[in-house]
Amino acid sequence: LGLYRLYRSFVANDRAVAIEWLRKERTPIALYFLADAPRRDNRLDEAEKLLGELLASDLLRLTQSIHLSLARIAAKRGNAAGAEQSFWRAVDEIYTQLGADLVFEDLKYLVTDRELEVYRSLDSPQKKAAFFHAFWDLRNPAAAGASNVRIGEHYRRLVYAEENYEYLGFRTGFNNPDRFKELSFPKSYALNQELNDMGLIYVRHGEPSNMQRTT
Repeated sequence: LGLYRLYRSFVANDRAVAIEWLRKERTPIALYFLADAPRRDNRLDEAEKLLGELLASDLLRLTQSIHLSLARIAAKRGNAAGAEQSFWRAVDEIYTQLGADLVFEDLKYLVTDRELEVYRSLDSPQKKAAFFHAFWDLRNPAAAGASNVRIGEHYRRLVYAEENYEYLGFRTGFNNPDRFKELSFPKSYALNQELNDMGLIYVRHGEPSNMQRTT
């Protein structure tokens, strides 16, 4: 999981150099990030084609990363149902602990302290896959419906936050929003390594009801 985070940071911070390096690597994880890179530049058709080819080649045994990228592509296009479908494909193909943790990476911003404790206590990929079903069942605004629109909305927010609030730098006292330790954060706050605080709030709560800007 740490390797995935490292590659993601490299591609996000220095895309041109990262792409040239990835082309030389030719490892399965490098091929995935090479296929996903066009998505970050809004070249969605190209990214979808490359990801589909990688999925068909069976080179990457952990298919979760591919399906989750396809979920973001669908969300960027406004296709909430497609995002949900790709998400569940990622869950249905969980066979390893790492596969489950890759899915959890997309949900970690929302978990309650109790859910985080439960997830960390699960000892099999099958139990973690079941956890994801229960996780979204609790957040389904229309439990009797055929689909869960909250999943599509989550991926819409993730895409927007990635484009507008991504932050992969150091977290220090200078950018700590709680320097005087007056606030109470859920444990999921410490899991965020990809977004600034505005991004984390956006993923959790969506658009603000009003905005004020000051110099």
